[in-house]
Amino acid sequence: MTIRILNGRNYFGNADDDLLVLEPRALSRARIDLGSGRDTLVINAFSDFQFSQNSFSSLTGVDVLDFSRLGAGNLTVTLNNTLVDQSDNNVLTVVSGTNGIDSLHASNIAVGQVVVSGEGL
Repeated sequence: MTIRILNGRNYFGNADDDLLVLEPRALSRARIDLGSGRDTLVINAFSDFQFSQNSFSSLTGVDVLDFSRLGAGNLTVTLNNTLVDQSDNNVLTVVSGTNGIDSLHASNIAVGQVVVSGEGL
């Protein structure tokens, strides 16, 4: 795993399985390109969090969105075709933690596949 960070806002992985952990504030201005491999973006938040296309600047090569480190706040996840399509094989896995996902919106996905896993399902 190699993550290159440029200017604190640009994160680049490589062909290995990369793991990137970000807080929502850093995610909102991040340009993320994790390359090939099974790459995971872990969101580390301690209160309510809403993840959607507006949560980040640019996202490429992320195969797993891991919300397992979220605190006791409410989690809302809204997925769209762009989020699924940017993954390496058009399969996006969403991982929940012990508190689960309060609201998951993925009904308009017309490409690829969304897999939901984790403890709090």
